[in-house]
Amino acid sequence: MKKLLLLSLIGLALSQLVFGHNGEEKLRDQLARLQHRLLVAQGLQDSMTQLKSLDKHFDGNRCCIDEVTGGISNMKKSEANLTKELERLEHERWRKRTIEGLQLRIEMTERKMQTAYKKDKKQEGDNLKAHVADLVKQLSKLLN
Repeated sequence: MKKLLLLSLIGLALSQLVFGHNGEEKLRDQLARLQHRLLVAQGLQDSMTQLKSLDKHFDGNRCCIDEVTGGISNMKKSEANLTKELERLEHERWRKRTIEGLQLRIEMTERKMQTAYKKDKKQEGDNLKAHVADLVKQLSKLLN
């Protein structure tokens, strides 16, 4: 059981190294900047559409419009990717908090179990031992 707790703590430490403390904030900032650029680009696209309607015979405008449209499409793809990454990070944060909560519950229940055995309350100690086993199963599912 101590090995499982040690492995989970190592996993948490590695996740902190990989994602850092403010990785989620950086992604949110990036997403906000990208959304702003998208609004500007959509405004440009609207302007280009109006320009295109005024001058249907000039092919130079068509080239610019296609470039702006392609840029907007790329920005939308980037926004979708950032949104997915943000959702993944939020799920990882929830998972981490759940693991920490289970670890704390395991520790507290083990203490109660040891106290019960010391006071010769075998039945209560056995019940707590079974509860610890259930908590460890839940924790191992989250860690896998």
